Amino acid sequence: MKTVVLFTRRNVGLIALSYLKAKGYIVKVVSDDENVLWMAKELDCEIVTMETMGDYDAIISVHWHKIIPKEYLNGVCVNVHPLLHLGDRYKGHNPVRKFIESNETVGGVSAHYMTEIIDEGEIIATETFLTGKINDYASFYNIALPFYFKLLDRTLNIVL
Repeated sequence: MKTVVLFTRRNVGLIALSYLKAKGYIVKVVSDDENVLWMAKELDCEIVTMETMGDYDAIISVHWHKIIPKEYLNGVCVNVHPLLHLGDRYKGHNPVRKFIESNETVGGVSAHYMTEIIDEGEIIATETFLTGKINDYASFYNIALPFYFKLLDRTLNIVL
């Protein structure tokens, strides 16, 4: 059984955590989100810090909001990022706001290898979807959430 350290928060973090457990991974969780921490306890996941995460097969970051220091980027380290496939303007913080303001109608979520430079690693996989014109975050994520499952599945089949 493979061990994944999941750096995550918010509702997408709950989705990622639930998915990884359902697929049979041993999941160690790094989070500062009370809902994710509650779910991790309910699912019998070990709650860790970077300093205490021990051995693992991969680090997966899903909507994590802090930079993971380069000394932890050895091995398989993957970041899941909305809209990264659309180019440089969507790298970094708050890509969904930029997407809403751009009036684009084809969204997506990508997984890429983490490097020392934020959002610059090679893209492993992307799931794209039609959004139509959207005006708020909820509309985006109501469409996007199923694609996070698909992306995680494709990505983990590639990297592990």
